[in-house]
Amino acid sequence: GAGAGSSSAAEPARAPTPPMVTTLTEMGFPRGWAEYALAHSSGGQPQAAMEFLLTHTGEMDALLAAERAQAQAQAQGGRREPSSSSVAAAAPSTAAPDPMEGHPFVPLLRDMGFDSASVAEAIRQTGGHDLDVTVGYILSHPA
Repeated sequence: GAGAGSSSAAEPARAPTPPMVTTLTEMGFPRGWAEYALAHSSGGQPQAAMEFLLTHTGEMDALLAAERAQAQAQAQGGRREPSSSSVAAAAPSTAAPDPMEGHPFVPLLRDMGFDSASVAEAIRQTGGHDLDVTVGYILSHPA
């Protein structure tokens, strides 16, 4: 009893791998991909997740990066919000913020080497909902 409890307490950073994640990683998919697919596929079942992975193989790294960027932006936004929201709400109205600020594709596309103006224009023109479409717009509309 005590030995098992102390060993699990000694490694709090390494959570046990859920069986469905193990199933997908044994098929050769990276753990991060498996976790993402289970969270974003219908029912979170291995078969649906595997179909999701096969359908989105070419964009999984970008999807994971976009999700991390979005989570990071939300976390930063949550910490920055002061209790006096009326003061925070008044500031943006005088200096209009960049609508691209905080968009999850911006850091990804900048890391790919695209300039800020091209990234912003592509997101505006494509709606910024599909990374492949946004990249395609940039490539087909050179600055």
